[in-house]
Amino acid sequence: MTRIHAKGLVVSALFLALTTSIASASTVIDLTKAGATANETGAFGGNFIVQQTTIPSTGSEVIDSFVRLKAEGCERSVEGYNTDFRPLQFDEAKSPQLTHSLLLSDVPVVNIDGTNYRQFVLELGPGAGDKSKIVSLNQVQIFLRDSGDLGGAFTQFPVTKTTPPVIAFVDPFSSEVFQLNTNNPSFLQIKLNAALSSQSKPGNMFLYVRDDAFQTAIAGNPFLQDPANQYVYLYSQFGRPPGHWGSKVRFEEWGVLKSAPNPVPEPSTVALALTGLGTFGFVGLRRRRTSQA
Repeated sequence: MTRIHAKGLVVSALFLALTTSIASASTVIDLTKAGATANETGAFGGNFIVQQTTIPSTGSEVIDSFVRLKAEGCERSVEGYNTDFRPLQFDEAKSPQLTHSLLLSDVPVVNIDGTNYRQFVLELGPGAGDKSKIVSLNQVQIFLRDSGDLGGAFTQFPVTKTTPPVIAFVDPFSSEVFQLNTNNPSFLQIKLNAALSSQSKPGNMFLYVRDDAFQTAIAGNPFLQDPANQYVYLYSQFGRPPGHWGSKVRFEEWGVLKSAPNPVPEPSTVALALTGLGTFGFVGLRRRRTSQA
């Protein structure tokens, strides 16, 4: 009886150790301090840069939002993508002013150390209480299509306790540009602090995705040759599972800058932050279509 009991304890300990190992296999990119920066490699589309930021408001809106996800005040996983297609599929805000199509020409190009990146802005709406200000970003996928009403996303791999979701589109003419993670326990999760942004200083994170990843997708898709019909679709997933921090913020909202109010730190600041990324410079920036409701 003693041997059997001891053997059972060993098996239980091994199972617990294995479970703990799997659950903690993700790598946390901590952007909860002002100015924090990281340069990592995604599952598809090359390296990317993330940077905590707040954008000083000049009295008028400086961010054009294209998709808002609503957490509804409960700690859970939320997901969604921008489109003009209705009905929406996931946790997107239904208003066409908050969730709509985005032209690639409206996404700013920023040069960092000689490499061009497309810049996206993530804004978080803090919830009530300290615990509702921290959230995990576990997945980002970016696609291109020649129309603004792409729908029919399906889940290739569902979210689990230890792995992020992966989606794809039924539409065969869409092209994937970037993917943060595969459905692997060794995934990257970005830890964010909604308390760092406010109404007077919107924004919480810059995401920089290599422009050559977009150009490669365009070159390989004959339907994407007209710049007037190159639409960007950004899918993201936040919360727990599989991240460590649930989505209790009021909303997660992606957008692009309307103008360039010098939102990026000086090169010396970036170097001290971590990466030595060198000089940031805006190469191109166009306003969103004013006709968009």
